[in-house]
Amino acid sequence: MKSQLCWHRHALKLFATFMVAVIVTWPSIAISGHSSSKTPNEYQVKAAFIYNFTRFIKWPDGTFPERGGLIKICIVGEDPFKDSMSELENKKAKGLGFKVTRVRNFTGGDKLEPCNIIFITKSETTKLPAILRALEGQNILTISDIKRFAEVGGVIGFATKKNKIRLEVNLKAANHAKLDISSKLLKLVDIVDR
Repeated sequence: MKSQLCWHRHALKLFATFMVAVIVTWPSIAISGHSSSKTPNEYQVKAAFIYNFTRFIKWPDGTFPERGGLIKICIVGEDPFKDSMSELENKKAKGLGFKVTRVRNFTGGDKLEPCNIIFITKSETTKLPAILRALEGQNILTISDIKRFAEVGGVIGFATKKNKIRLEVNLKAANHAKLDISSKLLKLVDIVDR
């Protein structure tokens, strides 16, 4: 009887994890604008993840206006998303719309339009330390697919392992930016700290 109860708890945990995974990845098809017969590419999937992060991450009170506000996403470097990220501008999350801005050449000392999310592209690998220093202490969700991004101080890093996208989260960086990441999302990621 006791082993049967343990098995049921284990099955419930697996089911809950599966459902969160479905919730997190489901919009990839909707965001990409393609039917399910066409497999989304890597950056369509990453755009879907970014969209879903806004549903599982809470910014400090007062970050967004109560109505009609925008979640501002800045893409720093050469934009690998093509139209995938622009399609977010037709979506809403938590009653907020999206505005996507592309910044081709940010050195860290430049003025950057206020952003809530910054995706730092691989083209900025050599500038990464300066960019992260410039953003320190701001309420910005930093995301990248630069190798070991979360380990060096970014909040969320995309890592590809065995042809699957994995998420790495630096909780110290998230706390420093005053971002509250839902436990539902944290169950699906690898936690790293610098």
